[in-house]
Amino acid sequence: MLLLLLWLLPAGLQGATTTHPLQQADEEGPRAEFDRMQHDFGRIDRSRHTAEFRLTNTGTAPLVIVRTETSCHCIALTCPAEPLRPGETRTVTVSYTPDRRTEGTFSQYVRLYTNARTKAPVMLFLRGEVVR
Repeated sequence: MLLLLLWLLPAGLQGATTTHPLQQADEEGPRAEFDRMQHDFGRIDRSRHTAEFRLTNTGTAPLVIVRTETSCHCIALTCPAEPLRPGETRTVTVSYTPDRRTEGTFSQYVRLYTNARTKAPVMLFLRGEVVR
């Protein structure tokens, strides 16, 4: 019995070091990485306020922002129209303009859909407090 276990043990260890082609494929292609995922404006007035997020393509193929969504009409978004080459960094600018009735704390978001292999949207969050 002990001899059988000693014979099977190396075979089991051999399978543990096998690489999976599917895992390697997930690492290839475009990949979006931001310097941060949220911005806190703090206490602000009712004028327009802007935050900049640095987007880097850490993947192996060009990254394209294919679609964007905002949580409110009070959010304006400027993002790169041209593809980002691997290793390239560009700025995504998000502006928040509270309407004249807005007062108190707020929390908004932006969704960016890319051609990255994960297909999940990237979400950037904005928060703060509008004061008189």
